Amino acid sequence: MSWITDTLQGNGTLINKLNITNAHRLFIAESRISQVRYQEIIDHPITIKDIESLKVIHYKLFGDIYSWAGEFRTGNFHKYSTEFFPVSRFKYAIEDLNTQISHFNRQSYHSTETQLYDLAQLLLDIKMFHPFREGNGRTQRLFITLIAEQNGITLHLKKSSPAYDSYMQAAVADNLKMMVEALTKAITNDI
Repeated sequence: MSWITDTLQGNGTLINKLNITNAHRLFIAESRISQVRYQEIIDHPITIKDIESLKVIHYKLFGDIYSWAGEFRTGNFHKYSTEFFPVSRFKYAIEDLNTQISHFNRQSYHSTETQLYDLAQLLLDIKMFHPFREGNGRTQRLFITLIAEQNGITLHLKKSSPAYDSYMQAAVADNLKMMVEALTKAITNDI
């Protein structure tokens, strides 16, 4: 058996703590629970210091649903034609991401554009890292939102945001310029 099939019920629905056997019902429950947990994290932010914060966010979002929440995947993974970072090289991805996070947190930026460029690169690199079985997109958007906020930028990247479609197009295209533009749209002065 592969690590992917180990996470699936016989009918293809993810094994979950809620004992839901219908994929659509699980999707609805997961969406509702993760939205509540998302707001809790926004209300009581996690300080982003390194890539371990990504695990904490994932666990907080999905820990009520999946036993593997907050744990990096144990095998290689792809979606459609995109091959995500191989598990055998996670050590190098983690080192690189930690370097980027540290740089972003301590850099004195002279322009928002430069800051957004570094943030967009970090976001795209986390997207390609894709360390979790499920919930990577929601986790990375919240991670980027929190690190931006702790560095003076308020972003709105939820599905209800006007910037969401631009973000998704940039993510699918894996395009840095497009991601900078999407993050620029996501900046808001709202509190």
